[in-house]
Amino acid sequence: MLHQMTLILENTATELISTLGHWGIFIAMMIESMCIPLPSEVIMLFG
Repeated sequence: MLHQMTLILENTATELISTLGHWGIFIAMMIESMCIPLPSEVIMLFG
């Protein structure tokens, strides 16, 4: 269950970044800063 949730969040983050580019990185880091469980390792690879 937890693994599936992590995969969904990772896919959402990579889709956001691939769609919006640098703005996607900015938005994803803002979401991660608000304590919403978004894996920052996935976001920082693109940063």
